[in-house]
Amino acid sequence: NATTLKIKSRLGLYAFVIMPNHIHLVWRMLEMNGKELPSTSFMKYTGHCFLKDLLVYHPQILPFFEVNTSTRQHHFWQRNSLPIRLFSPDVWRQKINYIHVNPLQEK
Repeated sequence: NATTLKIKSRLGLYAFVIMPNHIHLVWRMLEMNGKELPSTSFMKYTGHCFLKDLLVYHPQILPFFEVNTSTRQHHFWQRNSLPIRLFSPDVWRQKINYIHVNPLQEK
């Protein structure tokens, strides 16, 4: 849809891994989304997508994400995400390697 295409043109996604209770992403902001930080835009957009999907396909799971705040009824992302600026090729390679190896670690 048009919203997805607009989001795609703002982010370059280079690597990701979905873990049981968190995700890791390596991305580059191609275009700002107003004054929001990239991680804020991502969490807001994906939170809305999660809510729409759960309402239609998995309404029985939705109560697990309910919160009692004045700003929202559901919360999907941890508030203190840890974006890390990849400021050099060495840091870039280290983070990409971590993402590839992390799911293989026994926990």
